[in-house]
Amino acid sequence: MKKKSIIVFVIILIVGFIYHNFFSKEMIVGTYLNQGSDIKVSLGEIPTRLDTLIILRNNKFKNTTWGEGTYEISYSITGTKIQFIYDYEFGKAGFESTIDRSLFKSPRILLFKDLDYYYDKIK
Repeated sequence: MKKKSIIVFVIILIVGFIYHNFFSKEMIVGTYLNQGSDIKVSLGEIPTRLDTLIILRNNKFKNTTWGEGTYEISYSITGTKIQFIYDYEFGKAGFESTIDRSLFKSPRILLFKDLDYYYDKIK
């Protein structure tokens, strides 16, 4: 009985990890709004004011800070990653982040994990 309990517990942990960290492209497409926009320090390419991100199905995105560009989704042992590529005054720029979610919540794109700063999917 103890062995079955351990196996069930491990299976629940694995399913929870997959649910929390892995997303298909269709799950990522949508409109996002940044949370924690009251940050007063400069964070490089990270938006520090209220910002909307629209991720489209055709590997393109629109954003009030970065403008328009493309994105690429990749997967690793730790989960789903997204890289945004866009033009700026000196050429091309990029921002790479991870995607996660809490139990029964929408996906979110992490902007700065230590400050709990992220894009939250709103539709």
